[in-house]
Amino acid sequence: MLAVQGLRATSQGGHVAVQDAVAAQLGRSGTVVRRFGRMRRTRNDADYPRLDSPELSGEDIAEDLPKASAIVAAMEQLLPHLQPW
Repeated sequence: MLAVQGLRATSQGGHVAVQDAVAAQLGRSGTVVRRFGRMRRTRNDADYPRLDSPELSGEDIAEDLPKASAIVAAMEQLLPHLQPW
């Protein structure tokens, strides 16, 4: 979405900045991307585990797959209507 608009996140804030920017642009429709925050944190914990990080399970992945698919579907509908800023 941001790339289509000619925007990009800087390294400072990275994924959080992208999530906030997309959610802000989507307004009330942004609920679909709010799920991204938890999935992003879960992925980060799996990639960079701490002693207190729970292990990622197949059930976790199966639970999040429809949420990730919903985000992709929402973006596929939106992208053709976006223009550069």
